[in-house]
Amino acid sequence: MLESSRKNTKSPAIICTDDAWFFIATDPPLTIDTLRKKLVPMYANTPSAFWSTFGDHEVYHHETKIGEIFGEGYDPNTIKPTHSIHSEYPPPRIIANRKHLMDTTNGPLSSLITVCREANMEFFPRVRMNSHYVMDYFHASYGNFRRKNPELLIGRPNETIPEGTIEHGIRTGLNYAFLPVREYMYSIITEFFERFDIDGLELDFMRHPAFFRTEEAFRNAYLMTDLIRAIRKKIKEVESERNQKIRLAVRVPPTLEDSRRVGLDIKTWMTEKLVDVVIVGGGFIPFNTPVKDFVDIASKYNIQVYGCIEGLRHIDEKHLRALASLYWEAGASGIYLYNFFTMPTEWNKRILNQLSNPKNLEKLDKLYELGSTGPFIPTDGHGSAFRHASPSAPLPLTLHPTLLNKGSILFFNITDDLKNSSSDGSLSKCTLTLKFEEFPKSQQLNIYLNNQSIVWNSNNVNRDGWTRLIRAPKAEQTTTPTYPVETHQPGISIEYEIKYPLLKQGENELEIRLSSNKTQSDPIILTGVEINIAYK
Repeated sequence: MLESSRKNTKSPAIICTDDAWFFIATDPPLTIDTLRKKLVPMYANTPSAFWSTFGDHEVYHHETKIGEIFGEGYDPNTIKPTHSIHSEYPPPRIIANRKHLMDTTNGPLSSLITVCREANMEFFPRVRMNSHYVMDYFHASYGNFRRKNPELLIGRPNETIPEGTIEHGIRTGLNYAFLPVREYMYSIITEFFERFDIDGLELDFMRHPAFFRTEEAFRNAYLMTDLIRAIRKKIKEVESERNQKIRLAVRVPPTLEDSRRVGLDIKTWMTEKLVDVVIVGGGFIPFNTPVKDFVDIASKYNIQVYGCIEGLRHIDEKHLRALASLYWEAGASGIYLYNFFTMPTEWNKRILNQLSNPKNLEKLDKLYELGSTGPFIPTDGHGSAFRHASPSAPLPLTLHPTLLNKGSILFFNITDDLKNSSSDGSLSKCTLTLKFEEFPKSQQLNIYLNNQSIVWNSNNVNRDGWTRLIRAPKAEQTTTPTYPVETHQPGISIEYEIKYPLLKQGENELEIRLSSNKTQSDPIILTGVEINIAYK
């Protein structure tokens, strides 16, 4: 029987995820001592766990006895970079690092378990439940399971599907309607906790969220639930043998309804206690993600809920503080960070400690915003899966003349206690910023915040665009951590200074309509709404 060396059983406030960056960012040979010196210090002494991915497209980077291992049977020097989004990943480096760890230790997975256990950090391997990247059919990363079983994919062999559609984009993904697919993934998943002493396991249904043909997904949800039940049953057997808890986590689309629509009956998974942790969303519309809807169910069954923040969408510290405060207020158990794995140690220690406790966030500058919906078409590959699983968001909003004297109404939440900070003098300034692609100089808007008019003459129009912090381009391809970089974005912004009590803690209502005495020929499109809270 596998003997455990666990010490820390406390649930983390922050979950930090990794996409095998240690394989990519380290010049060979990668050793277990390198992991101790390079990886562990990035997260040690922070209130966080470390969860790592070990493969994609059913091709893996660890010591599996069931799945296909990347590079085996290929000459590493002839393998081209994987696919368009990871076009500069060096396969020879990845293969050399994996092989060295397998030759000198029990393997990459075993090594990570060891170093995380030594550092008293919770560790989960992460399983991507599907992959819809566009890649060469003959590439080593494509995987033999799909190559040898085209009848088990979402798109039928020789089926003609219009390009640019969601259906075309997800056609090469696994179709979980077929029993062999569920059996294969069951064997991949259960090997992680049957062979290895892990704290738990994440099933990432946001990589990528399309598992059935679109017209069959809703009614096939029972099949995915059957798979989850089988996995939970096996976990209970292993828990009984080892006399220790193995937690099962799932990451699902950002609403209960969209999860169910794509074939994931997360409500049943919670009410039947099939899962221990639920991560909500992909982080694409975090300010509009209803985390509380999940919490309201999960809290009845002692299930933890984490709100997801995606580093490719929000990496400005003020955005992160605003999102974390909203998630904590919704009753979340913690914060799940995705695509932050290239951030420096100093940044991690400072920001993770801030985000880990709502008390730490009080009277720190925050930047709230409203979410935007991506295009329905054209789309392709993994973008199709994301579009498939995402709800509509408030923006972008085209402002049209109305028959009656009423415009579009938008809602946003603020967690800051503006009444208290106004009275004690700690609040510096609050601003509302509206962003547009184009805005004619002759045009005016009627704007109401919480039914109170904002005088148009008080606006500050900037036609030179704005700056935004983003993750350093191709950060995952560097061999050293990187800080966010500032980028210029074109457009027109209109800024208002707003004081309490016009802006308030809790839900705020913003109405925007075109001035009744103005006309325009080109559409006026509202692309962004931001609320900046600054303290002294």
